[in-house]
Amino acid sequence: MYDELRFVGLMDDLVAIAKINAQLQSQLLLSMINVNERDGTAWILEWNAIPQMLINAATALNHATTIATKMKVNTEKMKANVELFLKNNKEE
Repeated sequence: MYDELRFVGLMDDLVAIAKINAQLQSQLLLSMINVNERDGTAWILEWNAIPQMLINAATALNHATTIATKMKVNTEKMKANVELFLKNNKEE
């Protein structure tokens, strides 16, 4: 049971990290708006966003690796769930 709760926490973290990086991506897009060729504001925005995005990506990769390598799959339960889903969602 403990592992299941830990995985839920890691999966929640993955969603949060994705949302944070999506927000940081808007800073990168704003850095593309230049006043004169390549002004200093673009560098400031980029150097604010890029390091945090890389840290977030590394953390997400670590979480995903942990989930993928330590998760135990109950194949019988999974098969029953897929069959139930297919039964309940048949096109007529």
